[in-house]
Amino acid sequence: MRILVFSEYFRPFVGGIEVLADQLLPALVKKGHEIQVVTSHGPIAVPDEESFGGVLVRRYPFRTVLEGKDPEGMLLLRGRMRQLLREIDPDVIHLNGLAGSHLLLLPALSGQRGAILLQLHQRLFEWEAAPDAMASRLMKRSDWVLSVCNSTLVQARQALPEIEPRSSVIRNTVAAPPFDPTPLPFMPPTFLCLGRLAAQKQFDLALRAAAPVLKRFPEVRMIFAGDGDEKPALQALASSLGIADRCEWLGWVRPADIGGVINRATAMILPSRWEGLPLVAVEAGWMGRPMVATRIDGVREIIRDGETGLLTEPDNVDDLTAALLRLLERPEDTRRMGAASRAWVQREFNWDDCVAAYDALYRRMGEIARARRGPS
Repeated sequence: MRILVFSEYFRPFVGGIEVLADQLLPALVKKGHEIQVVTSHGPIAVPDEESFGGVLVRRYPFRTVLEGKDPEGMLLLRGRMRQLLREIDPDVIHLNGLAGSHLLLLPALSGQRGAILLQLHQRLFEWEAAPDAMASRLMKRSDWVLSVCNSTLVQARQALPEIEPRSSVIRNTVAAPPFDPTPLPFMPPTFLCLGRLAAQKQFDLALRAAAPVLKRFPEVRMIFAGDGDEKPALQALASSLGIADRCEWLGWVRPADIGGVINRATAMILPSRWEGLPLVAVEAGWMGRPMVATRIDGVREIIRDGETGLLTEPDNVDDLTAALLRLLERPEDTRRMGAASRAWVQREFNWDDCVAAYDALYRRMGEIARARRGPS
């Protein structure tokens, strides 16, 4: 089947949505699907077209046009999207997450014969759930609404009950990394924050929580793997807290190297404001690391409090500090949670099952497209 995937970002950018697509789409090509990706150039120089793993990636200046509020550019891109859809005539149009660039795509979806699959990676904000918002319009227009976790699907169905019979969940996961887990290091103990350095992730809370921890355990180290707009502010905060010499900033890490970075950690920290089902928690599990994360959204569906990690209250530095101290004060419990995390991910987040579920859903969407096209 011909699949056209619209994704706000794609490789070489690294985030949960991008990592999932980066691994998943080549696996689905091996299942016999013909896949093309439409994405944005983003802030760095990348070619307009390239191929990897049998997937053709096409890049357009969506973000430049939208951020520049360029009306001529918007009209041009809308025309190019109509032309692209006519040329490819996809069986499935997979909208991989909600993105501003979908505003340029919406007009082109009118009258499409291909089935439209909208994938939600995180909960809807209040303004997104409004009846005239782009998210609501896309959910109404889509043939199927897919969520990466139960909590997001429940919220979407509450916002738009009509999608219930045409919606489902396929939980995020990633393939097991090509690394064996190493024993958790306690000499020195090391906490890892892995992901975009963005306001959503609230890695500033990790720094604020680490400051009192370092008074008790001065040998503790902090690793930040990722990049983003918040990096200068986070580095300045580390300096103001007097812990800059305890922090290491790795920048972006290639997906192939993530397992090795996680092996350096005693535990991982994710104090986010919101999440869908964070792939970083799956990656932590594969490497046998417990995670300390905020008790929100899909995080509660992957981290079992006290068993595979620790959940803390949102925006609560004291709670996060207490959780980090607990991991250091009870190393045997920390090791036990790490082992349980790996066993939980191996059992509940199987990669082959995930690929098979997407393959089945694509084929189901293809049947909708064939019925819409009628006899050939």
